[in-house]
Amino acid sequence: MFKVLQEAEHHMKTGFGRSGKAYGNEPVPHQGSGQGNGIGPTLWALISTKLIMMMFRKRHGVELLSATTLTLLSIVCFSFVDDTDLPITGQKHSSGEDLINPFQEALDRWAGGLTVTGGELAPIKSWCYLIDHVWTGTKWRYRTKAEMPGEFTLTDRNGIRHAFDRLEPSVAKETLGILIAPDGNQKSLALSLRKKAEDFGEKIRSSQCTADTAMYTYNTCFLKSIEYSCIMTNFDSDQWNKILAPALENSLTKSAMARKFPQGVLYSPDLYEGLNIKHPYYSQGIIQLMACIQECAISSQTGQFMQQTAEDFMLELGYPVTLGNLNYEVAKTYLTPSWYGNLAKFVSSQALDVKGKFIQLELLRQSDKFLMLSFIKQGYRSELFLLNAMRMSIQAIS
Repeated sequence: MFKVLQEAEHHMKTGFGRSGKAYGNEPVPHQGSGQGNGIGPTLWALISTKLIMMMFRKRHGVELLSATTLTLLSIVCFSFVDDTDLPITGQKHSSGEDLINPFQEALDRWAGGLTVTGGELAPIKSWCYLIDHVWTGTKWRYRTKAEMPGEFTLTDRNGIRHAFDRLEPSVAKETLGILIAPDGNQKSLALSLRKKAEDFGEKIRSSQCTADTAMYTYNTCFLKSIEYSCIMTNFDSDQWNKILAPALENSLTKSAMARKFPQGVLYSPDLYEGLNIKHPYYSQGIIQLMACIQECAISSQTGQFMQQTAEDFMLELGYPVTLGNLNYEVAKTYLTPSWYGNLAKFVSSQALDVKGKFIQLELLRQSDKFLMLSFIKQGYRSELFLLNAMRMSIQAIS
């Protein structure tokens, strides 16, 4: 079968006739198992495993040590079919410039491995970030490309090098259907979701569907497509309302209801005569809470990342607390924005209490007091960020 596919000559045939050979029967035959081949996923799993082990033997990748339990998490890459991220980190006190050569070496090895197995990286579909921070005197910020000059290249199957994009940490790119920026901003994601809502709103407005079908489609189709990104989003209720407005208002109008239908009825369960529509803000929080509980319980690789994030969160917070009894409005004045922090904000706002297996901070001596808790009780607010920065610089908790 592979011989036939490799030696076949493919043509395009339209109403104007048949074209010359488009491709096929090349001196160097096309590689791959073929679109739709049942052995394709298994074959790629075997090949990619060999590539990943090759990278591991050469010590490429990331080793992360958790903040309190000192659990080591070793990552070579993140790979989903042919969508692969190659992370690399420096040693303690190293700079972004120190990573340029090691990362280029990792790129060359990965590209070379793909070439040997018949594949090839496409520079036009590739990008990278070089991330480092600088202290401004009052806060940390990301260093820019201008402050860290340097570029990276990829080699094709003929050994020719091609430059590819290096982006600022604030620029979001799509990964598995979700726009993600290393600095955590979600401006591009919000615009993307808003555009999706506008497209759906225009289609439902011009459709010939019935009143019942309009809201059913909004609830079971559109909102379900929005939920896919909820595992990553950190929008508040007002931001979600702004994102959804074009789709919701046109769906309500098509259903013979007022565009500004009362939200209390709209999002109430049918048990209380509501329309039983789920607000994405609550879907977002519930999905993230379920993921945290499930992944941490089975200690999956995702769960280990979540646990490391939770330990970092607790160490920066400076005192032991469970998600449900955290005063997030005070804590957010000095905490670094994070996925786990957003989850803590949701849980604390809903009068929930979640007890996990994460190790809590403990006092080191009798009669000690947690520094940050003492500062908060003394009424400090605007000064908390700098107080915490000084506390962490001397590695003290009490």
